[in-house]
Amino acid sequence: MAWPDRERPGVFCHGTVEGRAFALRLPESVPPPARAPGAHFAGRSTELAALVAELTEPTDGTGAPTVVTGPPGVGKSELARRAAAELHAGGRYPGGVLAPVLDGSDPERRVPPGRALDAALRTLGLPPALIPVEVEARAALFRAVLAAYAAQGRRLLVLLDDADDEHLALLLPTPGTAGVLVTARPAPAGPADVLPLAPLPAATGAQLLRETLPGAARGALDDLAARRLAEACGGLPSALLLAARTLERTGTTPGELTELIGGHAAATTDEDAGARVRPAVHAAALRGLTTDRARLLRLLARAPGPGLSTAAVARLIDAPEPAAAADLAALHAAGLIEPGGPAAGWHPVDRESTAASAGEPDDDHEAALSRLLRHQLDAARAAAARLRPGWARPGRGGPEVPDRAAALAWYAAEHRTVIALLHRAVGAADAGAAVELIRLLEPFLDHGRHQDDRAEIAEVAERLAGGETDPATTLRAAVQLGRARCAQGRYEEAVTVLRTTAAAAGSRDQELAALVLDALGATWLGLGRREEAAREGLRAAAFARRAGNRAIEYAAQLTTGIAFAEQGRGRAAVRELGKAVQVAEVDGDQQRAAVAEVRLGLVGLDLMDGATAAAATFVLAFDAFREVGEHRLQAEALGLAGRALLRAGGGESGVEQLCDAARQLADLGDEYAAYRLLAEAGEALRTIDRPAQALVLQQAVAAFQGRIDDPEGRARALTDLGATLSALGRYQEAVDTLTEAVTAARPASPSASGAALAGLGRALHGAGQHREALEPLREAVTLARAEGDPAALVWAATLLGSALTVLGRRSESAAAFRESRAAARRLGRRGPAPRTAVYPAPPAPTALGPGKAVDHGTASRAYTESAALLLVAAAAALWIGGPWSTAAVAVAAVSALTAAVAATAFRRPSTAAVAGSVHLLLQVGWTVLALLIAVLAVVSLVRGELPLPGAARTTTAFACYLLLATRIRRAGRQGAAALAP
Repeated sequence: MAWPDRERPGVFCHGTVEGRAFALRLPESVPPPARAPGAHFAGRSTELAALVAELTEPTDGTGAPTVVTGPPGVGKSELARRAAAELHAGGRYPGGVLAPVLDGSDPERRVPPGRALDAALRTLGLPPALIPVEVEARAALFRAVLAAYAAQGRRLLVLLDDADDEHLALLLPTPGTAGVLVTARPAPAGPADVLPLAPLPAATGAQLLRETLPGAARGALDDLAARRLAEACGGLPSALLLAARTLERTGTTPGELTELIGGHAAATTDEDAGARVRPAVHAAALRGLTTDRARLLRLLARAPGPGLSTAAVARLIDAPEPAAAADLAALHAAGLIEPGGPAAGWHPVDRESTAASAGEPDDDHEAALSRLLRHQLDAARAAAARLRPGWARPGRGGPEVPDRAAALAWYAAEHRTVIALLHRAVGAADAGAAVELIRLLEPFLDHGRHQDDRAEIAEVAERLAGGETDPATTLRAAVQLGRARCAQGRYEEAVTVLRTTAAAAGSRDQELAALVLDALGATWLGLGRREEAAREGLRAAAFARRAGNRAIEYAAQLTTGIAFAEQGRGRAAVRELGKAVQVAEVDGDQQRAAVAEVRLGLVGLDLMDGATAAAATFVLAFDAFREVGEHRLQAEALGLAGRALLRAGGGESGVEQLCDAARQLADLGDEYAAYRLLAEAGEALRTIDRPAQALVLQQAVAAFQGRIDDPEGRARALTDLGATLSALGRYQEAVDTLTEAVTAARPASPSASGAALAGLGRALHGAGQHREALEPLREAVTLARAEGDPAALVWAATLLGSALTVLGRRSESAAAFRESRAAARRLGRRGPAPRTAVYPAPPAPTALGPGKAVDHGTASRAYTESAALLLVAAAAALWIGGPWSTAAVAVAAVSALTAAVAATAFRRPSTAAVAGSVHLLLQVGWTVLALLIAVLAVVSLVRGELPLPGAARTTTAFACYLLLATRIRRAGRQGAAALAP
């Protein structure tokens, strides 16, 4: 069983985020930027060559970025995009060009640094669950990932287009790890290699006009007219390109267009020439547009968000979609709008100039925004119904969302526009629709863990809840605020809002009451108050059932089931989680059914001793996750199924599933999770007596842990490897490996240190170095006591007792075994075994110490035989008769019952620990019984009270006793061996 099974491509990146270790295999290169270079480019060949040369040469290590500066419209972005494309195509940056959208010069659409970092990390391939909340932590992770790309020969070029000083403070990589190209209107405050761009000279501007115009129009453009038009456009490439499109579209002569632009510019009072020219060129470009297209352009320039789809534009202008598509195509041909950008929607080429030249908003501007909001509401209902069935019902006339993938694509493209619309709706007549949109965004935010969007949603909900709207809308806004705070982990604030809202809502609106109580239950669960969580969850489910809202009913039942499980109430948890599965299946929501099935399987595994049933449940969840394309959850469910099979005794099948899950996780790029499963598989192989196969996996795990920054993980991997080497009898190698494990574990964690020390003591004990084993074992016992870890104490104290027994130090050995048994009693019912390789959590063996490996079934049969022999002894005592016979019969019966309890306990691994304590009672029982039988026999002989020859009965009684003592001792040894590590 070799591992890795094959070499996987990608960039290996590892580190720690908020205390969590990670190791990922990221894509070899990032996707190309959403905004590509334009088709026409002239007059900047010198600057382009300078940029390419500067970013091609090795960095001087100062970390100063290359910054292109200049006024708006001068061509900074186009120059930077062309340079980036040329550098990537030339192989200088094989990792690709990373270009997060910043829009630093647009106050309404500026992307904060934290959101830009979130987008950049997702583009680099990091899973959303790994992206930290704090902006500084995101910046540190961003720099670490870029450094990993550079270290493996896949350097990236970071293009920060339209950045401000706050962007540069957080988005600049560590010097030498990536190329950096920045565009900004003013030069940044920090050190930088600045390349200022000036407007094009008239001759160069004329050349750009000629290159842009088609053949016939180009021939009609004489040099003087071209120069004059270039001067009128201020030498700004963006204005020149728009002027060329206007000449081609309208048939206007260059002279007429020059006069028109000059007239518009003269009417502008702005002192900045560029600020006069760009709106003037846009105003001139409006010439020849139909009234409807001019209105569309005005509305699009003032629409919130990064861009609008064709369907959204149709609702904005209240026109059929084919007509809207034709108008958009015409405006695109005129050079006034373009598709693409972060939302792949339509937006003006120069929004600022378009808005300035368009004049005052139309009279129906607010009505148009209201129509746009209603359109997004209809689309969100359709998408939410696919992503979370039962959460919404698609409205009539809404867009078609065929499947779950289409729903996710719609959310990804439109959610920023939706949130921008929500800001506009505060205090307006559309507040009710805005509150509903907040609710409909919840499935997407949960799915993708969009933390920044959630915080923004909470801000909008808070403003809506405090706004001057009708009471019902205010109440629903408060509910959404409470749910948002709960999802952010701000539980105390959520409780305050939700309890107030619950009191105000009452029970008249059952769906609203269910929504409030469901959020309140989840909040109590987050605060660790499980009884309150279960109570509110049950109430929420009842209200949701009466209201006919199965989505809320499911969520409430899931919360209740989790609360019951955390209280240790297995049957109640199974009942509620089973209901959740049924509700999700009725709605056809395979993913939510699978989530509940995973929880149900965990309860069955940890609280109900139903390992086989749990494995089947996990397989059902695996199939459901595969159907909906949730590959990460699919692999995790398969891993859980493997663990359950191991617990049920299906050793090789469980190991096979763990290895399959590890392969899937490795294919997804999460090597840390994959190797954790391999560690479990290796330990399971050792447990089922496949140490040679276990060794292969554990050597791979130890080698992997040696590559990443996780001292505790390395210590545990070496501890596992050392245990397997001990099992193979390679004690000296085990001692060397475990000594290294102890060294790695000491600064990492006391629990890992204790495991390594216990393993080292065991290896020394196996190597015959019993005295040397005492020191690490005593330290392991001390650490386990200090940590309050009974499982670790059982393990370490048992090994210490065994070593002391061999050395003949009986009293110390007995004390160690007593401590082991006491710790085993504190273990109680076992919860989930987080890592079998750290502390296998064996029940305490008896004072007889470990012997040859014996399974629990053999031990159970031995105790069953002992129980039968004790009953025979009771009959023998009754047969002898005499004054002590009643007591002898009672002691024999109690001992038989005790042996039967031990036999039953050994039939279940989860209760086998009971036998360690029961055996002590059994020893006392048969010792007292032996004395009683002897006293009976002697008294009967002395008094001559035996009705038959006394010698025969006495001999028979002692023969029964000797056989009994032999069998009970054998049962004790087999029980101890079954319980031994």
